[in-house]
Amino acid sequence: MPIPDFQTMMRPVLVVHEDGNEWSTVQLRDVIAEEFDISEAERQEMIPSGSARLFDNRLAWTVTHLSQAGTLERTRRSYTRITARGRDLLAEYPERVGMAALDSYPEYIAFRNRGAPEEQVAPEASDGPVVWMIRAGRGGRYAPAFVARSAAIVGWGATGDIRGLSRDEVMERVRTAFPEYGKGQLGSTVNLLARFSRTLADGDLVLTPEPATRTILFGQIAGDYAFLTEPIEAGTDYQHLRPVRWFARVSRDELSYGARNSLGSLMALTQPSHAGELLQLADAHADDSPPAPIEQVTRRRSEPDPVVERVTVPATASVPVRVAPDELETHPRRLMKMLDDLHGGQLALPDFQRSFVWSPDATRELIVSMIRTFPAGALLFLRGGGAAFKARPAEEAPALTAEPLELVLDGQQRLTSLYQALFGVGASRFFLDIGSLISGADINDAVRVFSTERAASLQSLDVQAKALMMPLAAVRGSGASDWRDEVIEHRDDEDHRRVRSILKEVEQTFIRPLADYAFPVTALPRSTELEAVCTIFETLNRTGKPLTPFELISARAFAGGHSLRDLWDAALDAHVILADFDVEPYYVLQVVALRLGAACQR
Repeated sequence: MPIPDFQTMMRPVLVVHEDGNEWSTVQLRDVIAEEFDISEAERQEMIPSGSARLFDNRLAWTVTHLSQAGTLERTRRSYTRITARGRDLLAEYPERVGMAALDSYPEYIAFRNRGAPEEQVAPEASDGPVVWMIRAGRGGRYAPAFVARSAAIVGWGATGDIRGLSRDEVMERVRTAFPEYGKGQLGSTVNLLARFSRTLADGDLVLTPEPATRTILFGQIAGDYAFLTEPIEAGTDYQHLRPVRWFARVSRDELSYGARNSLGSLMALTQPSHAGELLQLADAHADDSPPAPIEQVTRRRSEPDPVVERVTVPATASVPVRVAPDELETHPRRLMKMLDDLHGGQLALPDFQRSFVWSPDATRELIVSMIRTFPAGALLFLRGGGAAFKARPAEEAPALTAEPLELVLDGQQRLTSLYQALFGVGASRFFLDIGSLISGADINDAVRVFSTERAASLQSLDVQAKALMMPLAAVRGSGASDWRDEVIEHRDDEDHRRVRSILKEVEQTFIRPLADYAFPVTALPRSTELEAVCTIFETLNRTGKPLTPFELISARAFAGGHSLRDLWDAALDAHVILADFDVEPYYVLQVVALRLGAACQR
């Protein structure tokens, strides 16, 4: 019995909510089964092979992704209903709603890119208690108030009482109260408040860390959401409250290493991993005496005053030799030449670089900025880097056939996004809507992006000519001029000369700046020492998307002839238990170091 594809299930889920009624997970499962013509008998036949469970898991995660995108909202545990955004999505995709359709929503991009389990909304198919961690402010300072009030309380009180509000209404409250929030912060705050006020259910286990005493408060949700008219402390905004019956205070030492680490998130509300262990520990302490408030005071070591002493300059004193590249030159380099180098393999990425993660809209904004000739940052390359580091092509570029001349140390996301946009590869296609431009639209509105599926109808030159929709993949080389000439031939305008003049003016005003755009590029010489390269890369990496210690160690190890990534992939194939328990490769390296009697720090 084939299982419906994950993506194709998204539209039926939205469709069954279209009337606005609430649907439980069980009801959804039955309706989806009917949508795909799966009979009850067939579902029963699926059970021995585990297919039924797979079907339910896919359904649950489909609901999760749609909820994170704001197209569905959870009204209570295991119940959802459609939002206004969901109805708009149905209208936009009359045949099929695929995963790419959700990429236009910043909250969904933030959810998908966070990656950490505690940041995600897990499927709520279980009827048992869910484990939540609710932080009591920095350093647990409000933990005594939590105990004294028999409650757990979070901030963002400027939103006011959110009882009974839909997700869209909560979004508007947060946007009004915190106008400085960006898209990602706005979405995560709305998700947190929606969970806190609606998803938490009576009997759920609540953990609140007390860092100063190295203890953890254990409690159970004991009532519905309420809003405090006054915050728990003057000058704060902790006003959103859930009643909690605190029943135990447990030492952190009673938790396993993994469970302790799962409580390390700085988010105000999360779902920690190792839920089974935490529930067992709660059962073991169920009969403890209720905890009393303990003030959380962190005793910091007093730093000694600096000692001022006279320094004698010896006769033999000398300045140490500076260990650094003698000279680093920065020169402008044409974008189109760099993209051609990526395509031809002369320019590549070090294997330890993270995968491409930019959203299509982020790429669109970069292109608009470049058309406006705004600066888009500098790039950093390493000449001859293929001899020191394992190289790989940019995503969607052809496989490498020889050692690249240069590696990209800083600028991977920008170059990869532009390569995919201007070579017409990847999951999205980019167009310049000339029709809207000549009607007075701003360039920000005229640069359009569509998923590959939606862009299929625009691949015909006849359609492009009729709509004056130019694919940005035609920008390279003389493609823009060739496209202009072919479009004029496919149109039936009375005044071809006037149309040609307008298209040529559009090309000079909007296409030429992109085609001629240049980035300032600093190229580290081949002679740069490996230690310096890694230090430079780690320094740059701290300001961007952090790499894991394993990826950084892999960068250093490859120079010694060891591809740790290849070794790890082989280990995963040989020892399935590593994947079953989601073991991090960095932990394995630490164990190896300890076995050898070495330090296990990076």
